[in-house]
Amino acid sequence: MQIDESALLHALQERQIYGAGLDVLCHEPARPEQYGELYKQENVVVLPHAGAGTEKVQVDTCMNAVDTAWLFLRGEGLGKSKRVV
Repeated sequence: MQIDESALLHALQERQIYGAGLDVLCHEPARPEQYGELYKQENVVVLPHAGAGTEKVQVDTCMNAVDTAWLFLRGEGLGKSKRVV
């Protein structure tokens, strides 16, 4: 689902909505030149797309990717993974 970012900005500036927490924007990577006005709002929190990723999650994800690739290349399936992209 995609939101109308200019309408969101207007609603935030006019206090029609209390605030917004965003981790994905329509244009990624989100740059200050494009989203400067949104970033200036005190009632907005913008996180990087992987805002919830802890160091452990990142390490586990990378290790799972390596394990999956190794199994797949050896012709042993996908292991715990559901697909290879």
